[in-house]
Amino acid sequence: MKLLHIAFAAAALSWAGAAQAGPSVTVYDDHAAFSALGAITQVTNFDSYNENDFTVVGDPLTVGHLSIESEYTGVFGKQSYQIVRNGLANDYATNLTVTIDQPGFNLFSYAIGAIGGNAYVTVSLYTNNGFAYAYGVKPFPAQEGYKFQGLLAPDGEYFTKAIFHPNDDQTYPAFSEFELGYTTSGCNSPTCSGGGAVPEPSVWGLMILGFGATGAALRRRRGRVEVLA
Repeated sequence: MKLLHIAFAAAALSWAGAAQAGPSVTVYDDHAAFSALGAITQVTNFDSYNENDFTVVGDPLTVGHLSIESEYTGVFGKQSYQIVRNGLANDYATNLTVTIDQPGFNLFSYAIGAIGGNAYVTVSLYTNNGFAYAYGVKPFPAQEGYKFQGLLAPDGEYFTKAIFHPNDDQTYPAFSEFELGYTTSGCNSPTCSGGGAVPEPSVWGLMILGFGATGAALRRRRGRVEVLA
């Protein structure tokens, strides 16, 4: 398994003349590999909502330890919108925020698809140590499927919030599922299991596409995102 570094912080901070190394969030695109990291204690999907309509939900919508909020949150029914699974989205194509109300979850995942549009989505991740990490993801069309992204926090950190920002006003990121969990081993860093680090400069262009909306904030970031592929 190759470990790809997406050094978003180095790129963003260099613009401010203050690049520095920092801890890393690791991104898994393989669901089985992510689940094997520890115990998944909450799985939230939206399959129980009406498949034949758009259903407006509470703002915020609170499910277990997750609180989900946007300008106009609702569930797109899979039959009405010809998508593979019901998807929760902000119908205004602006930020959707997911807040985690209990400490200790260093595993967080989501499955993302696009209902219209094909722009990248900037994902900003916040942890208990005050760090924020960001990277860009391009959703699959929700008519074809949802892209899985599993996130592992750095050692000593756990997730508190995630903000999803579409990079144009035609892209509506929808989410079929969220998961929360925690690692069961003593170390939650990929380097502890002997993973190799292979720099991959070609992914920087993808990241830069996601920086426009959060450039000013990213100049204060110290983290790094690593992608396992």
